Amino acid sequence: MERRLSHTILSLSGACEAERLEPVLLEAGLSVRTLDLRKTEGTVCYCDPSSEEYLSSIVRDIPLSGVHYIDSGDYHYLSALFLERISEPFDLLLFDHHPDMQDPSIGDILSCGGWVGRCLSRPDIPLRRVHLFGMDPSLEGETLPFGDRVSLGALPKGDLPIYVSIDKDALSREWAATNWDQGEMSLGYLTGVIEKALGEGCRIAGVDICGEISPSKGGRDSDFSLNARTNLSLGLFFEKEIDYFCCMIEERKSFYVKTK
Repeated sequence: MERRLSHTILSLSGACEAERLEPVLLEAGLSVRTLDLRKTEGTVCYCDPSSEEYLSSIVRDIPLSGVHYIDSGDYHYLSALFLERISEPFDLLLFDHHPDMQDPSIGDILSCGGWVGRCLSRPDIPLRRVHLFGMDPSLEGETLPFGDRVSLGALPKGDLPIYVSIDKDALSREWAATNWDQGEMSLGYLTGVIEKALGEGCRIAGVDICGEISPSKGGRDSDFSLNARTNLSLGLFFEKEIDYFCCMIEERKSFYVKTK
């Protein structure tokens, strides 16, 4: 039987529907399902505790070792819900124009601007190091409290599984249209970094992709088409690298996730 990755779309803003993302991925032969979460309240940029509990229950039923399309950067905090399922040490390979390591503004609320810092601070999440590419240099101060646990522009060593999180705001406007300020990275550079990491012996625990723009945030048809093309390119790229996903490798049987 042909092995295929699970591709899951988490729809919260309507951007993925505007892109026709599910049909685009299906037409390319990928195995896709969409979870319509647009009626979930208290989720834009900040995630209310009750919504976090609900979304965590949704995420628990999604195969970790797959590709997760998690809508706009306003919902990048969903990555944390995937990371908290991992029970063995791992590294995070992060592509983002923002480090997302801000202190929480309201208690310990989960947010798109602070989810990475939250994961680094939680002893129950065995995250060793964040390898960050594409960050705006003026935001480096956010990373300093975490010392050498944040590595700017350096590849993982390859001795641990990696979780790959991609915010398309790291890409230039040639490759993505987002509702945040963007970097200058090309798609070829981004995938080249991942290929180099795999060449160093890294294996992939899971992947998520965000950075969409919704109609309500000013997205146009040209934006939706552009983002759909880039999402498709990334989906096909990871499908091609299926043998590097932990669940596909017999010698990685010890890698597992929390089930509760």
